[in-house]
Amino acid sequence: MRDEIDGRIWVEHHQAFGEAVDRALDGLRAFVGRFGGWDGSSHQLLVIVLAFAVTALSFRTTVV
Repeated sequence: MRDEIDGRIWVEHHQAFGEAVDRALDGLRAFVGRFGGWDGSSHQLLVIVLAFAVTALSFRTTVV
């Protein structure tokens, strides 16, 4: 019974869900395009943040 109800809900809302996924992917593509077009300072900031994260993780694993 639950599967039938879930199936009906999915059929009724699959178009809206598909459109929401398409909008999210379009937004992600637009963000990646804008991010790639910047002068490089944002890329350097991202690398610095990732380096700190990797360092924090490696220190955590060596201390424990």
